[in-house]
Amino acid sequence: MVRSGDINKRIVDFDGTLVEDSGWQGFRHIGLPIPKMIEKVREWLSHGDKVILFTARLSPCAEFDPTLEGMDYFAIKAQLENWCEEHLGRKLEVTNLKQGGGCFYDDFGRHVVRNTGRTSFEHLVKYLEDLKQLAALDSETYTVSAINSIIQKIKELEVDP
Repeated sequence: MVRSGDINKRIVDFDGTLVEDSGWQGFRHIGLPIPKMIEKVREWLSHGDKVILFTARLSPCAEFDPTLEGMDYFAIKAQLENWCEEHLGRKLEVTNLKQGGGCFYDDFGRHVVRNTGRTSFEHLVKYLEDLKQLAALDSETYTVSAINSIIQKIKELEVDP
């Protein structure tokens, strides 16, 4: 649940969430926009939500040196701000720092239900397993089969990157 003071703050990861991630091809390469996420961000912005672009592209890393491509922190940040202006209609704040509050959208993230230590997937699968047991008690073969299909689809979504 989002705290009321953060209800209009959304933090969106770049590679793999807002644009396609086809493997690292350098700082100058940006994947294709993901239409469904572009649509969501535009809608949030139209409602006055604050949207912040989060990316590791701005993080120092020994493995990837932007200076080899003639870029630095400020050049990468400007590139991303310009991308946002082109595809979202306005420049967004761009950061590599985790910020408190708001909703975070990320292809590597896993939602953990507060104070439980369990992911949303784990809670959902447990709930469906409980439903399946109840259906089995009533000999509802079709229902058990449908729940098994749902559980399988959920487990396919919960893959480790």
